[in-house]
Amino acid sequence: MFSSLKRRSVAFGAALGLALGAPALAADTLLVNGRIFTANPAAPNAEAVAVRDGTILAVGSRADVEKALAPGYATEDLGDKMLLPGLIDSHVHAVFAGFTLVAAELPQGDASVERLAEFATASMKSGRGMIGDTLRIGNLTASYWDNVAALDKVFNAPPFADIPVILAGSDAHTGWANKVLLKRAGVTRDYIAGLSEAERKYFGHGQDFTPNGFSADTGWDKVMGAVPPVSQQTMIEAARSAVKVMNSNGVTAWLDPISNGRPAAPLFDMVPTKVSIGLEWGPWIGAQKGPL
Repeated sequence: MFSSLKRRSVAFGAALGLALGAPALAADTLLVNGRIFTANPAAPNAEAVAVRDGTILAVGSRADVEKALAPGYATEDLGDKMLLPGLIDSHVHAVFAGFTLVAAELPQGDASVERLAEFATASMKSGRGMIGDTLRIGNLTASYWDNVAALDKVFNAPPFADIPVILAGSDAHTGWANKVLLKRAGVTRDYIAGLSEAERKYFGHGQDFTPNGFSADTGWDKVMGAVPPVSQQTMIEAARSAVKVMNSNGVTAWLDPISNGRPAAPLFDMVPTKVSIGLEWGPWIGAQKGPL
């Protein structure tokens, strides 16, 4: 998600140090030698921007802007880069993506079950992959679903035999769960046998309807409903990670169409209510108490 946001510009927010982790500017700074776009139809371009402690003092010609600065100000050469007001992304799951930066995500390129088992073991020991009592590993490619027998052999045996395990697909629509989690979710042979043909297609199963651990979309929702909620602290860390990456790419505001959902929870069949707790909760807590 984030990789598609090319760093071709310097947004006002990032350039002024508003972005978390952005380089700090001097107390008084003059930004010059860039393609400065103001978004003001009456004066769409400018020569310079004056900044003091992260606040824009003036935008316009260099001569006029310099008058707003205290003596001894610093000069930041933009090197012909574009400086523009923060971009607004009208559809992005930023905090969900931020969650992948703080969770246990299988490195790209790892495609063997053996390597997955090693990564899962390390993630379990470090705690990075744990959501409550459940081990979650993300970013699995679809190639793993072609070998669910191998997943069964590894994750329904020690050291994973007695803990719930979910393996989340990189597409966010598919995944696999071991027998402990399937039992907790109520995904049994009798359950699948009792589904309609249309409902049954969302679960992987044998000829006798025994589940093989794979599920998709609404089936994945059924499984994810048995996973403990992501902690408040993890949600805040995910939000902070999202803000850093979005701001560093010039995006200073965005709209999330699933803002009342949360990572590692049912989403496809989610029915929002007035008391739904989701993405708005973590960032709101963080904003109120200081972390954001």
